[in-house]
Amino acid sequence: MNEQDYQLEEEIRKFVDQINSLTQALARKLEKEVVPIAATLGEKIAGIDWEKLKAEAKEALKKGLVKARIALEEAQARLEERHPEQPSPQDERLRILQMVAEGKISPEEGAALLEALED
Repeated sequence: MNEQDYQLEEEIRKFVDQINSLTQALARKLEKEVVPIAATLGEKIAGIDWEKLKAEAKEALKKGLVKARIALEEAQARLEERHPEQPSPQDERLRILQMVAEGKISPEEGAALLEALED
């Protein structure tokens, strides 16, 4: 091996040593900074009451659907002509939906009343 090859090999070893040193420093830094964050995140995720969250989302969806239906019923009522002394079936449905939205009756009671109107 000539002098140039020896110097080149020595430079490559130094470069590899530097890369190894930087890699180890990066690994230590990641372990010091990222691992605790990941552990905290894991604890927070583990502390979530998924059933409660599911129930809350379901209830919010129900309320949103009721409000959307109310808006639809109101729009339909405005389009229909009705006799002022006698409420139309649309008005009765709208009133039932409003009572559900206001929490005066449960969604199940509202559904029963709406079914009774259909009969």
